[in-house]
Amino acid sequence: MFFFWKNAFGAHKRMGAQYKKQPIAHRSAEIETPTMRQLPNEAYFRPSCSAVLNNHYTDFSFFTPFNEKSYKEIVIPHSLLRSPRDTVLNYFSILRDAENLVKGKKGGCGTVGMANIPFPIAYKMLSDQYRKKLSYSNYLKSFEGIGRTHLLVLEEVPADRHGTDTFFIELETIEGSDKGVTTFA
Repeated sequence: MFFFWKNAFGAHKRMGAQYKKQPIAHRSAEIETPTMRQLPNEAYFRPSCSAVLNNHYTDFSFFTPFNEKSYKEIVIPHSLLRSPRDTVLNYFSILRDAENLVKGKKGGCGTVGMANIPFPIAYKMLSDQYRKKLSYSNYLKSFEGIGRTHLLVLEEVPADRHGTDTFFIELETIEGSDKGVTTFA
């Protein structure tokens, strides 16, 4: 598809795009994190210069077995929970394309990413103890206005006094606004 126009000086200009089918590939947690050079388009879509870390499930077929299931019906595969670091990385990889743009906090046109499909999976990855403190509706509400989540930094910090694995994370989100456009936060 190509578009033609004349610029202010009368010269004809051409702009175009080519459709490429997304390859289907199953990724594992052992894959090395890509750099910005390996993902050149990331530089045009995001303000951060850092490559995103939560890129394990870019193939939407990962979500197919979980479609139209409540969090109570979902069984989390053990492969997502191999280590504390893998669990955090997989959690945010699942949430990457999750969006909960609500009335008054819209952005762009239509649905972003996977809409609400990832939320029950990510919620189920939380510990039973934590889910007792945080209902699913409150969990979903905590993402109101969020259209996309990028994990930029994941660093292990010394374990707390209980020996719990602890991580420092830095996120970049795309958020809806009352102006109908998205912003980065």
